[in-house]
Amino acid sequence: MKQRSPAFQFFPRQFAGDDEVMSMDLDTVGAHILLICAAAASPECFRIASDEHAIRTRLRNPSDDNWQRIKLQLLRGAWKIDADGKWWMQDGLRRSFEKQRIFSETQQYRANQRYRNVAGTQPEVLPKGSREDAGDAPKSCSSSSSSTSIYMSENLGLYSEAWNELRGSLAAVTRLSAGRKAKLKKRIAEGLTLETFRSVVKTCATTPYLCGGGSEGWRVDFEWLIANDTNVLKVLEGKYRASKPAITAQEYLVDNPYDEPEYQSNATAVQQ
Repeated sequence: MKQRSPAFQFFPRQFAGDDEVMSMDLDTVGAHILLICAAAASPECFRIASDEHAIRTRLRNPSDDNWQRIKLQLLRGAWKIDADGKWWMQDGLRRSFEKQRIFSETQQYRANQRYRNVAGTQPEVLPKGSREDAGDAPKSCSSSSSSTSIYMSENLGLYSEAWNELRGSLAAVTRLSAGRKAKLKKRIAEGLTLETFRSVVKTCATTPYLCGGGSEGWRVDFEWLIANDTNVLKVLEGKYRASKPAITAQEYLVDNPYDEPEYQSNATAVQQ
């Protein structure tokens, strides 16, 4: 199982200056912080179940009157209830963890590429669980390069299976042709792990532009994703996500209380 980060980003200056936080009384600010910690520790990293009894228990069981006052202030903007009414959502946390995930995967992909360029060897591409079985492997083989080649050939199908499993409305892969196998082997040699590939396919399947939402109706496919060493990186870095209109720094701060606005490209300076 992949290890979770033990912490989340928190910027005190932005938090203290957020309009939603400043409009809260002291009890509600404390409740907000406790619920942020609970949401960050959840499997999804940004939400908690909308069970009012459980939420009130987390907040040390405020009285009915105090709870209604706190709840009103929390749901005024800092927290949202999803359409099904099942979850309290904290969008600032969701965006923060998504940025951390994308940054981590991009750095891993680049590190694998550097490792391949410097050492001239294959990065780790074994599926999860393979290391536990390594002791059963034969003690000798004809050559390490031929062994790696055979292993890669036998496991290329894991990538096409991952595409078909996570592709959503995108076109399925019906077979791995010789040309596709050659391209996929090259991407793996450059550092494309199965875990990163699965994450990229998920992003493709949920990005409108890559699913035909652009003016030309173009849709990404398996062939395009493995065509070169930059397409995967473009998706990881968010090149095809919908751009937002420019906003003032103050508007960005209200919507993103846990981000550093000066580092965001879509936040413009406040004009006099």
